[in-house]
Amino acid sequence: MKYILLGTSVYGIENQGDEALLTTLVRDLKEEDPEAHVTWVARHPDPDKARAYGCDDVIRGLEHESKAASQGRWFNGLNPGDDTSHLQELADRIREADVLIVGGDPFQEISLALYRGLAPQAALLVTLSKFLGTPVVLYSIHIGSRVLSAHARELTKYCIENAALTTLREQFSADRLRDYGIDTGRCEVVADSAWGLNPVDAPGMASDVLRRNQVVLPERRPVVGFNIRHNYWQWGEETWARKRAEIVAFCDWLVEEHVCDVLSIPNCTYDLDHQYEDDRELAREVKAAMKHGDRFQLLEEKMTLPETLSLFPGLAYHISNRRHSAIFAAIHEVPTLALGGLWHVRPGMDEIGFGLPFLEPEFWTVGNLRESFEFVADRREEMVRRLREALPGLRAHARRQATMIAGVARG
Repeated sequence: MKYILLGTSVYGIENQGDEALLTTLVRDLKEEDPEAHVTWVARHPDPDKARAYGCDDVIRGLEHESKAASQGRWFNGLNPGDDTSHLQELADRIREADVLIVGGDPFQEISLALYRGLAPQAALLVTLSKFLGTPVVLYSIHIGSRVLSAHARELTKYCIENAALTTLREQFSADRLRDYGIDTGRCEVVADSAWGLNPVDAPGMASDVLRRNQVVLPERRPVVGFNIRHNYWQWGEETWARKRAEIVAFCDWLVEEHVCDVLSIPNCTYDLDHQYEDDRELAREVKAAMKHGDRFQLLEEKMTLPETLSLFPGLAYHISNRRHSAIFAAIHEVPTLALGGLWHVRPGMDEIGFGLPFLEPEFWTVGNLRESFEFVADRREEMVRRLREALPGLRAHARRQATMIAGVARG
């Protein structure tokens, strides 16, 4: 079978959560059909990275090289004077494929202009595939922030109802689609693909990462992982200054009260479009403002997904407002304080089936953060036990997607 897959501006831009969705899918498709041929459509085609992910080929997609290059323009190739050779190649590959797989988080109200934005890109690909007679699978979809406009809902309905299969990360997303009056008859609730990752037990790899970054962790003190994403599309300078002060005070309390070191593990290091898209920038600011900045360790070098995962077995706890960073901790049985949005991070953590403490960004005060972390610390053994019980089922549900997608490809 021939598969062509892409994320709506996600895969291959140094976001480890999205790389997890790509790598687990390719791995599982190859296990389902060892002779499967997988073409990856990328914003930045990189043959070496494609091979590392298990893909057989990589071609250019519809995105511009950067957000700046896209300003005032339609998708790359659709503007007067654009080179269209990559569009011809994309159409040829879709025509030859047994299935087109579109992943990512396209159904958000982020730029809904004509031939600009995530949902319009998904709708364009669905339309093209219908012209070419190739079935579409919408893969590992999460329906997160509420879709308010009629136009956004219509785009979502068009894509979902025209797809041969849509796999949803949890029941939360299915319920949202039904609320919008969308037929979910060809939707399957599975689990976030990141639950299908293999835990990485490679202390040598982790030691090498720390050595390259000149980080020396104490042998006798526990280590708490840290990964907080800056919501730069919502927070102005004043808002961020307030939140940073609360996070700094919390981290100082953490190293004092729990006699630990904090290890910042970036989940995204892509810095082409916005400085805060890169998690390292926020971590640098926190470290610089702490009284005990020497106990807040930074990983500055970019890492592969296996290298990132190799760090989690050495953690006592983890703190993150990123959905997939929290899942990375969970698959390594590391109790996690989950922060972030009720519409994005919380549904993923609810899959564990444990009453986790949870704080949305508007409640990030040092008092609330301390109280929530103490809740996790007091229930450490119970949380580890619950993780061990929940993980096999979540892993099996995540890996079902390849079987279902292969079924669509076979017709």
